[in-house]
Amino acid sequence: MIIASVLILAASPGSAARAQSSSQKLIAQGENQFKQSCGFCHGADATGARGPDLVRSATLAHDVNGNLIGEVIRNGRPDKGMPPLPLKADQ
Repeated sequence: MIIASVLILAASPGSAARAQSSSQKLIAQGENQFKQSCGFCHGADATGARGPDLVRSATLAHDVNGNLIGEVIRNGRPDKGMPPLPLKADQ
């Protein structure tokens, strides 16, 4: 009975819209976090400013769900002038 209810809710016309809305909200939050924490060096669109262009970054090209860039963000690259950023995992 519970499984049937879940399937009915998942198949309801509004469920796809809610999922898309949720994704759009997460994307907007990520964009705001990037602009606030990284944009001043990497540019608001990540194409570089004082810091390097992240759009063409080899690290990001091979990153899966933050497995590579997360360490760089947390530890920084002091030798290149990038300070560590004390962000939480969900940020």
